Amino acid sequence: MKPKYDILYRRRFFPLFITQFFGAFNDNLMRNGLVTLITFKIISAEALGADPKILATIAAVLLIAPYIFFSGLAGELADKYERASLMRYTKCFEIFVMLIAGYGFYTNNVHLLMGLLFAAGLQATFFSPMKYSVLPDFLHKDELITGNGFIEGGTFLAILLGSILGTQFGNLIDLNNPQTSLYISVSLVVISALGIISSLFIPRAGAASPELKVNPNVLASTGEVLRIVHGNPPVFYAIMGTSWFWGIGSVFMSQFPAFGREVLFATPDVYTVFLATFSIGVAVGSVTCAKVLQGEITAKYAPYALVGITVCTLLMLAATHFAVLPAADVIAKDHQLHQGLLKGAEVAAAREYVAAHLFSSREFFSHIANLCILVGIFGISFFGGIYTVPLKAIIQTKAEEKSRSRVVGGDNIYNSIFMVAAGIGVSALLAAHVSVNGIFLAVAMLNLGYALFIKQIVKKIG
Repeated sequence: MKPKYDILYRRRFFPLFITQFFGAFNDNLMRNGLVTLITFKIISAEALGADPKILATIAAVLLIAPYIFFSGLAGELADKYERASLMRYTKCFEIFVMLIAGYGFYTNNVHLLMGLLFAAGLQATFFSPMKYSVLPDFLHKDELITGNGFIEGGTFLAILLGSILGTQFGNLIDLNNPQTSLYISVSLVVISALGIISSLFIPRAGAASPELKVNPNVLASTGEVLRIVHGNPPVFYAIMGTSWFWGIGSVFMSQFPAFGREVLFATPDVYTVFLATFSIGVAVGSVTCAKVLQGEITAKYAPYALVGITVCTLLMLAATHFAVLPAADVIAKDHQLHQGLLKGAEVAAAREYVAAHLFSSREFFSHIANLCILVGIFGISFFGGIYTVPLKAIIQTKAEEKSRSRVVGGDNIYNSIFMVAAGIGVSALLAAHVSVNGIFLAVAMLNLGYALFIKQIVKKIG
């Protein structure tokens, strides 16, 4: 059975695809603009009130934390009401958030922007169950692997483009010239408006369970969603599989800024290349998965994909040891800057000195070891795409139609728990002065253990 790639051009799929694309794009435009502001512009732990690496990790956590608390309620709403209209309401909330975010960038208000990341995550929390639960309604069963491949691949391409633009626009910000923030501020609002327009073309998706009584108590609704998930073992185990990928993926995405800036002493352009490589890898892996499985919905390759992730992580780390670094005085000055050991005019002078000695993308990728780092990053994400796509399709097909949105909400809850736990773990390791490379190595080893777990439950997943 051949993958049906033509669904991308059908009205029953394309407006949904492009609407979720714009949403993921905007979330990452804002997050990476903020991370770049923190990591490459303000830099000083004294000015920020915390280590920039920890703040960047917290920023990633804030974007996904709402999934834990509100996915149950979001799933109930998506099962009870017509979902296309609900999607449009969530997009209207998004543009409100982005208007305030524009002001946050204009004033370089890091704390306001951190709060708005939570609000953006809240919007995505309510959108997600609608997005995934309508796929079995809009697509035939033999199109689900392909459809999920496009959604996953498109999401990561949106993450890529949003991250690139966020990084570039964040890098344009001059702390002494608020006008330089208009690039990112205007973009956030425009992209959000485009998302509203595309949502108008999503076909009607009738209520799956109109008789359902929505419980506004988020704890009770969350408990009910988890009860439904736990009562369906194949779905539960598939969710445990997807959650692991999102957990380790969040570690890589949140630590790439520090990996590029503090480990490899590279400019934001190199960080952008890392993001591009990671996102393209997931997209290629997601679409390749549809080709490999030929429409079959099975998790049989999942354990081997996890092993591939570990092998590529070790390749990336091995290549890091052969990377070229700047002179010792540059490294020492950078260390003083990050530790908040400099005061007054010394901070600005150190920023300028270190920035002048960071490797540009052209300089960085002129070394073979750094190209190997890039190959490793691509491999990590490629195998991630192959791993997660069939698991998403299994969740959708094995969930009961009347509770499918709530099951997707349960998937989001566990995805977010894994991601928040990963963020907390990474923050604790950073606070204990564990290096970024040490964190990546820990992920690689834990991933092997999880591959054994997935291998044991493949038959239960289906």
